[in-house]
Amino acid sequence: MKSGLNFAHLLLLFVTLSACSRSESLRNASSPSDARPGQVTPDRVVDLTPGPLLEKLDKIQNDKTADPCDQAQDSIKRKLVIALDENSAKLEEESRQNNSNSASQSPGNPMEIKTIPFQGSHLLDLPKIEPGSTGWNTELRGWQSVHDFYKTNVDQPPPQFWTQLNQSIRSLLLEDQIRVLNGTNRGIDHENVVHIPHIKEAVEECIKNSNCTEPRFGGDTALAVKSIPMYRFFDQAIRSFGQNEIESRRDFIGRFKKRLEADLGDHGFRENKRLQVETSGNQTVLRLAMDPGALGESEQGIMKSIIESIWAKDGVRIELGWQRTQNPFDLFEVFFHADSPGERPYVMPGNKTMHLFPGTRTRSIAHEFGHVLGFDDHYYTVWDPDRCLYIYETNDSDLMSNSASGEVTPEEWRTLTGPEEKPAS
Repeated sequence: MKSGLNFAHLLLLFVTLSACSRSESLRNASSPSDARPGQVTPDRVVDLTPGPLLEKLDKIQNDKTADPCDQAQDSIKRKLVIALDENSAKLEEESRQNNSNSASQSPGNPMEIKTIPFQGSHLLDLPKIEPGSTGWNTELRGWQSVHDFYKTNVDQPPPQFWTQLNQSIRSLLLEDQIRVLNGTNRGIDHENVVHIPHIKEAVEECIKNSNCTEPRFGGDTALAVKSIPMYRFFDQAIRSFGQNEIESRRDFIGRFKKRLEADLGDHGFRENKRLQVETSGNQTVLRLAMDPGALGESEQGIMKSIIESIWAKDGVRIELGWQRTQNPFDLFEVFFHADSPGERPYVMPGNKTMHLFPGTRTRSIAHEFGHVLGFDDHYYTVWDPDRCLYIYETNDSDLMSNSASGEVTPEEWRTLTGPEEKPAS
């Protein structure tokens, strides 16, 4: 990211590309992660919900498993967080402007930024953009680039400067929480993810054999183990014990299996049992009810319109219904946090909740609804400790990878409806 980029481009990058990775981390927040080198079995639950930014930063920086990058960048992180806190009034004013008026189009910028009133605040309604490519793209995101943006523009801030800075800082803080405090595996990318089931098979085969003291990986599976730092750590740790230290070896093999199970849970489909599929002739309707929580009729109508317009194609569509329930684990419930602008929207499958915030992009709501249906994120955030930044991999044509440009893919429709029946010959 270059500091010279205009506000609209930066807003699209941070709001769209960073949307909803919280859902992955919060699926694991209630159970210990046992795969971080240096602290294999942390016995704690990490709170990743909204809160004071400086308090979040302190927890990350003081954690004994923090990366050297975290310590090296401590001063610029604190400078940014403190600056945002000291200018909270300016952020609130920009938020009020967003809520009452459409943001003016920047000179030379073809992208118009609009807002939709929503429960006393607003949603961000950027238009759908055309996919940049049909394959995978990478973006680099880091604290240094945000600091450069701040330093370049703070004296003469452009429109919505504090809104952009707020979203950027919160996005990176969340990534750091996920990586450091929650121990989420940030070494999985779109290429090595396909090998995780095979790695798990090899580990399970070793567990079944009481005489096995080291999983055997071959070919591409072995290369994948080496390419994912957490897996490489387990593989090396197992082999670091002597051959006579069978109990220690077997213990680490068991922990390796738990890590693999958690990662597969983060990168798989979790069927929503409440989804009803009805087919009549050439038309298929998929019906799903959600609990609107505190949303009024207007907000319910907005969400329904957004979701049903995007989750639809010729012959098949989603129909969203609203139903209030007394059982918190019956239906997914919607929460809109009007007092936390700039936070990233997310879904917590464990307690069936969807969380939205002022400035949530409307197409991101359709992406989050994909999590309600059971899909995982089809993008990957990889930590690069050599450059102290995150490598963000997205597929522009997939809604579950990039909500700004993606659509529901044929594979996702087949997952929901089953394979299409072939006509009788």
